[in-house]
Amino acid sequence: MNKPPFATILVAEDNGPSRELLMGILKNHNYQVYGAIDGETAIKVVEDRPIDLALVDINMVPQGGFNFVRWLIGHGHGDLPVIFITSDDNTDILQEATMLGVRQIMRKPIDPERLIQTIKRVLKMRGN
Repeated sequence: MNKPPFATILVAEDNGPSRELLMGILKNHNYQVYGAIDGETAIKVVEDRPIDLALVDINMVPQGGFNFVRWLIGHGHGDLPVIFITSDDNTDILQEATMLGVRQIMRKPIDPERLIQTIKRVLKMRGN
């Protein structure tokens, strides 16, 4: 008998292989996962189904992670925990992300074990 998923996670990443890798890691840890190729697609996922956490690339084209988080806040989804993923090391990112309530920023390449630990911690803080 299959166990129910621990939580439902949105993976918004415009790089196909990176998105598939992240989704595979999460599926292997019994998370239900939905993928999105950009911020616009991520918005549609959030509108269509309940999501417990969003793993979001900051630099997606045409709409990136910051615009997605601003949309969440403006449309009543500001309590959805967001973890940013990025290869950018700009310190301004941390400031802006913190102001928007982003829970964590993870640098690429993502370590699978650290990813799972971070997700568990963020979900626990939310009460999942």
